[in-house]
Amino acid sequence: MTLEDIEAVIEAFAEGTKRALRAGFQVIELHMAHGYLLHQFLSPISNRRTDQYGGSLANRMRLPLQVAEAVRAVIPDELPLLVRLSVTDWAEPQDGPSWNPYQSLDLVRGLATRGSVDLVDVSGGGTLARPPPAALNCPGYQVPMSELIRSGTGVPTGAVGLITEPQSAEDILREGAADAIFLGRVMLREPHWPLRAAKELGLAEVRCPPQYARAIR
Repeated sequence: MTLEDIEAVIEAFAEGTKRALRAGFQVIELHMAHGYLLHQFLSPISNRRTDQYGGSLANRMRLPLQVAEAVRAVIPDELPLLVRLSVTDWAEPQDGPSWNPYQSLDLVRGLATRGSVDLVDVSGGGTLARPPPAALNCPGYQVPMSELIRSGTGVPTGAVGLITEPQSAEDILREGAADAIFLGRVMLREPHWPLRAAKELGLAEVRCPPQYARAIR
């Protein structure tokens, strides 16, 4: 990408945000994870540039911070801006320098200042064509990274990654490891998961159309 290309990308993010707002969306989330463009700039595995957008941590963070700043500028103050972030590349020593949780702390601090980001949706991986280490690929395996970002920056976080049971989700929130739980694949398998969670935890009254009442008792 040339510098002109980069300027065009920053503008495209802002214009895309404006279109989303006109369409009625009330939350904007920037994707800085899973090997997509902004993550590619962050990770030294993929970023081999030698100009002001590559090399040092400050340079690799430059584009994501500029995008967050440009997007925040077009969002009304009362609407939230979220960032989905791969906090780690899940790299091994033989992979060489990689994106890691401690660099992520610096990025999130910058996002909070320049982009006024309201919550970080904490995920991992995507630069390398392999999954996380098998020993880590267990329920809630990414929650410790959410807790690290939350405690290390003061920015609210969302926890993701094999969180499938209501009590597990509730425990994560009560223990202060995250401020929200983001559900993906479990909602595809079980679209009525929130109803089951409400019933099992007994923390919310479920209101539904009368036609459905006999089915959720």
